[in-house]
Amino acid sequence: QVAGMHMLYLEDSSFEYGSFVHPFGEGRGIGASIQYFSPGTIQGLDASGNSIGDITGYYANYTVALGHSGNLVKARIDDVSGHAFAGSGGILYRPNTRWRFGVVAANIGGKLTLLQSSDPLPRTYRAGVAYHPVPTWTIALEGAKPDNGPASGHAGVEYETPFGFTFRTGYNTERTRQ
Repeated sequence: QVAGMHMLYLEDSSFEYGSFVHPFGEGRGIGASIQYFSPGTIQGLDASGNSIGDITGYYANYTVALGHSGNLVKARIDDVSGHAFAGSGGILYRPNTRWRFGVVAANIGGKLTLLQSSDPLPRTYRAGVAYHPVPTWTIALEGAKPDNGPASGHAGVEYETPFGFTFRTGYNTERTRQ
């Protein structure tokens, strides 16, 4: 499976995503993904608020998974950069062909440090359930609780066509916060 996305956002910022997964049999596989955010060119200011010219930067997350996943998170603002390592783990329980239950702890790791400023990674705990009334349909519910924020809920429906295409729709209670 290959997935990708390019999103132009506010001003000249952008977000890129790419992933690849290859199965090796029942319940096994290898995968990799890249998430990359560019804020575009922004006006740089010194500690006194004086302009120092235009600067660029990025935030990137590289993931490789083989049974267990590990993440390398990198950030750069002008000529200052930093990185942090994180891991995620979960359990998937399939009591039969119709039901799946799962729990995940994501972004367990260190802090991302730029100069003397450190920020924890967005550690999040998730629990979900999926129901397959027939093999081509999936109904899913999920709850998520980040360490530094309110809980959210997600619901979705998926239909897999006989031609190999999948249609999905859903609802997410998370909102952009100001």
